[in-house]
Amino acid sequence: PGAGVVAGTAAPPLAPSPLPPLASPLVSVLRKVAGLDDETRHKLRMLQSPRVFTLGLVSNTAHASKTEISESLDGIQERLNLRDVYESLGREACCQLQALTAFYESHYVCFCYSQAAGQWIHYDDDTRRLVGRDFDAVKAKCVAGRLHPQLLFYEGVDGCRGTDGRPMHR
Repeated sequence: PGAGVVAGTAAPPLAPSPLPPLASPLVSVLRKVAGLDDETRHKLRMLQSPRVFTLGLVSNTAHASKTEISESLDGIQERLNLRDVYESLGREACCQLQALTAFYESHYVCFCYSQAAGQWIHYDDDTRRLVGRDFDAVKAKCVAGRLHPQLLFYEGVDGCRGTDGRPMHR
């Protein structure tokens, strides 16, 4: 994961922490990778929240079906509170999805959210196309083109509010 992550060895082992209420599949996987669900492993600690948090997704095929791609996309959250994963953070550490790379076979594309346009933009070689105002439009484009998400880029934001404007669950 991102900058500021170290393996904790000095502190005594902590009991596994319960998942936050309504934890998403993505948060559940991140907690498992960070060692929060296993008492015998070293726990990953994040000392401070990063400005950019990058998350790589792994696929066992370059030819994923539309169903597999849809399931992968459904697990992606537009907003994360890294404190749900890295309990060593002393305060909320929210970040917003700003870009993702995706691939089909050996062809890669990128989707980036443009603050100026207020929309997601699809970059494919030398072409750029507006996709839509919300992430659902990106998901639909990925499924239609069988584009499998690979790298997610989150940017730190102030406040921990969900896309509905209400505070995020912890």
